[in-house]
Amino acid sequence: MINGSKIIENTLTAIGSDFDGLYLALKGRVKLPAGIASAMWLEANRLFSELAKKEGFAWGFHGFSREGFEFGSKAFESNIWQYVAEAMPEADARRLFHLQSPDILRNGGVKVGRMTDRDEPRETAGLTGNVRAWRATGTFEDVLGRRLFVHRRSGTVPLVVLLHGFPSSSFDWRGVLAAQPSLDVLAFDFLGFGLSDKPRDHVYTLAWQADAVTELIRRRGNPPTVLVAHDMGTSVVTELLARDLDGGCGFPIHSVLLFNGSIVLERATLTSGQKLLRGPLGPVAGRLMNEPFFRRQFASLFSSAHPLTRAEAADQWALIAHGGGRRIAHRLIHYLEERERFAERWHGAIRDWPGRLSLAWGLQDPVATTAVLDALRELRPEATVTELPDLGHYPQIEDPGAIAALIAACTT
Repeated sequence: MINGSKIIENTLTAIGSDFDGLYLALKGRVKLPAGIASAMWLEANRLFSELAKKEGFAWGFHGFSREGFEFGSKAFESNIWQYVAEAMPEADARRLFHLQSPDILRNGGVKVGRMTDRDEPRETAGLTGNVRAWRATGTFEDVLGRRLFVHRRSGTVPLVVLLHGFPSSSFDWRGVLAAQPSLDVLAFDFLGFGLSDKPRDHVYTLAWQADAVTELIRRRGNPPTVLVAHDMGTSVVTELLARDLDGGCGFPIHSVLLFNGSIVLERATLTSGQKLLRGPLGPVAGRLMNEPFFRRQFASLFSSAHPLTRAEAADQWALIAHGGGRRIAHRLIHYLEERERFAERWHGAIRDWPGRLSLAWGLQDPVATTAVLDALRELRPEATVTELPDLGHYPQIEDPGAIAALIAACTT
């Protein structure tokens, strides 16, 4: 019997990590023996079926056409059949996918064509009213050769820089900004997130994101800066702290506030979606992710006292899907590998940076659990810690007033 998981692992190892899904292999850049592609997709179906059973949603290869691929009762806008290998025998293709359209079969396999951008959201198409309103508060700036969405607001010094997490964007901070209208603020969408560019040829590293932070602060004249970070953004800050220890990060750091980030990754509990994106089927998983699945995963991050609202879920999904975001989800999750690779550097920065560093933590967080907070306390026993017992992974959304007050305290 063919081991589908081993085939996927070996194939991805052969073509390297810089690829856009299984596309390169299935386009013939790596030749696959007859039947291998069938095994790969049978294994993919098995893995997704297991995930579906665990998460409580429907999954099935029900068929496809030129209009899209059917997932349960919902049709995908992506032409997922593009991933089927040209090497797959027609009989296998018909058996697996119940094909009824011979015109898309050619040379003994399924016709594969590179995905186009014709169905991608353009500018504001597909954005909710709330997201459009947020977009109107910022501008687009060229930063290190990429186009980033940047929100700037003048106010009382020091400058407060707000750094968001995965998979969201600066949109998360809108409630905090409303609660503290006098703050001098810089907030932006990291490359690959929200309204910023989402290039498929980019290697998404936290070092690049840290460089973007430094450049944007430089454009403000390098004032004393309060760094406030959530989730993935906390590791961008630890890189900046490490640079400061190395001799300077390019601007004076007034103080730091970190909350609900899996900085000590081995103490965190990743979601099933994060695990899937990190695995060999991550490129496929990103493309197959739909709004119902996202809502279920995202809602699990919120506390029972402050559940995710339908409007918030719709706004967040619109920002993820905007500009082809689903296509690069497996690339964005790379930051978790960096947390492991640079653990000594970044944990050392938490421990050794001599400035004022505070922690705030939603104790109902199912990912960056209290075990992560305990590990940070071990690294920095003298840190000021504010526990938020009734909040989950997104305190700035659940209770923006509480986070706004903590930020204001860091500016003194």
